[in-house]
Amino acid sequence: MGIFLDTSFLIPLLIKHLNTIIAQEILSELEEPGVISPTVIDETIFVGCRLMAKSKGYPKQQQMKELIVTSGYSFAEKFLERTQDLFIQLTIVPDTINIERIFENTRKYHLLTGDAIIISTCQEQRIEGIATFDSDFSRVPSIRIIPDRGYRDRGI
Repeated sequence: MGIFLDTSFLIPLLIKHLNTIIAQEILSELEEPGVISPTVIDETIFVGCRLMAKSKGYPKQQQMKELIVTSGYSFAEKFLERTQDLFIQLTIVPDTINIERIFENTRKYHLLTGDAIIISTCQEQRIEGIATFDSDFSRVPSIRIIPDRGYRDRGI
């Protein structure tokens, strides 16, 4: 079906980061389409806006919320434009609604809920690979991690 693209992989494509060049190379070399879900859309926009707000002097989540209420998203407009342009090129699949599978993966692989939803969605969609810099996914033996070594957990 394709390769699932995790938030930790997408952010360096959108905001200059230690992993930007690696993510760009991997994306350009993918032989299968990039796949995302609403969970990743939400996470990517939230994390990116948080990083943009921090860079503008608003380090706390509540400050970012107040900034959005008072000024809209002008502080993150370029980020949002790049994000939309990237997402348009990707395949979007629905998140799983299989609650049993989500909780099973949460417990079995010691994952946070968002990661368990992603893994459960991959299982449901028969997606065998995930592009990520998050080492938590390496606890799931049924999923192939891209890149396969050395670049995970560089801090996003």
